[in-house]
Amino acid sequence: MAVVEAMAAGLPVIMTDVGLAGELLIDDLDGRVVPVGSEKALAAAIMELKENSVKREEFKQNNLKLLEKWPTKQEYLDKYRNSLITIVQTMKSYVI
Repeated sequence: MAVVEAMAAGLPVIMTDVGLAGELLIDDLDGRVVPVGSEKALAAAIMELKENSVKREEFKQNNLKLLEKWPTKQEYLDKYRNSLITIVQTMKSYVI
């Protein structure tokens, strides 16, 4: 959640390659994804963004464009609700 909030705020994102990292960011397009436990890679990514305002702006613009494509809160909740209804209806057919 914090990563999405940072993206929405227009901040450059650096994250380790765990969990949803690969689904949220494309390395060097939307932010930087560094290997877990690699202090050198993390430091290099931080220094790169500190020194490269063009790259920071590129990440910002790419993230804002990406987030425009994501569903709104209401769209997400509607889809979630519909999924739950489908599950319940499917389960009813298995109940004796």
